[in-house]
Amino acid sequence: MKKTWYIYPIIFLVLCIAVFRFKPAQKMTETKTVPQSTPAIIIDQSVAKFYYILPDEIDFCGEHLVLTEYMKMMLAKTIADEFKNYKPDTVYKLADDNLWFTYINKEPKNSDFPDDLRYIPIIESSLNVEADSKKAVGPLQFTEDTARKYGLRVEPQNNYDERYDFILAIGAAKKYLKKLHNEFKNWSAALAGYNTGENNLQKALNRENIANFDFYRLTTISPETRKFPFRVLAAKIIFTNPKIYDPPLTTIWTNLTRFNEFSITPIKLELINRSTIPRIVEILKEDYPNLDYASFTQYNPQIRGELPPGTYRVYIIENENGTF
Repeated sequence: MKKTWYIYPIIFLVLCIAVFRFKPAQKMTETKTVPQSTPAIIIDQSVAKFYYILPDEIDFCGEHLVLTEYMKMMLAKTIADEFKNYKPDTVYKLADDNLWFTYINKEPKNSDFPDDLRYIPIIESSLNVEADSKKAVGPLQFTEDTARKYGLRVEPQNNYDERYDFILAIGAAKKYLKKLHNEFKNWSAALAGYNTGENNLQKALNRENIANFDFYRLTTISPETRKFPFRVLAAKIIFTNPKIYDPPLTTIWTNLTRFNEFSITPIKLELINRSTIPRIVEILKEDYPNLDYASFTQYNPQIRGELPPGTYRVYIIENENGTF
């Protein structure tokens, strides 16, 4: 026994090391077994306040969505991100300053086009007709190829680009979204296709072997595309939910200010000679004497500079007094 007394401390030390290593490994295993749908215990307070007002089911673009925990979490985070952009004072100023904010509210509704989709240009560009990213421009953020495919004239060589034309861009976006809806069978997937392109979305659906065009199950699309339908839905909730703003922001949106009485007159402008913008204004003033350079350029951003001979679409914006 005297020769083996040192064995016992060694055994004790080995047992301690084993116990020490076993406990963290057990915790790691337990963490992995927690479902990904675990709700708001992992979100901060700014997100939690939106998470807890969300229902389990919601109507979006006329379609019934059952919100999984993942979807509620994503939507709550998106609302928190977008919330700072839509304070009442900001929206009131936008309604007062931006003709197109009023226009999309007064625009005739299409029976086959959901009213919820009017939030797209707000999300895409904050209704800025001059919005310009790397490849896409205008209030609906069209690339050149997609714009031409859906009927917009993109002629940079002629200083004319209808992607900046709010009314025509809205019309092209509707055509594109209806086509996407026909292809992917629901508006959430159509919105994702609008953001990333139908080919990229279809590849992702095929890659993950997802049936029924269930966009919300996709995991291999870009974070921007995954978030895009949530952004549109978040804007709808922020504008319409009295638990966020009471009264809802739609009361500001519909309480039109200086654009309450206005008309938008499309004009077919035919130029025989190459003409600068000041020259174009002079031509139009023969029929619209109150027209001025500043208002013409503000509401006709599709004219990017001097125009060669040809036919172009321009707008005259007037209020009840005949001018803006």
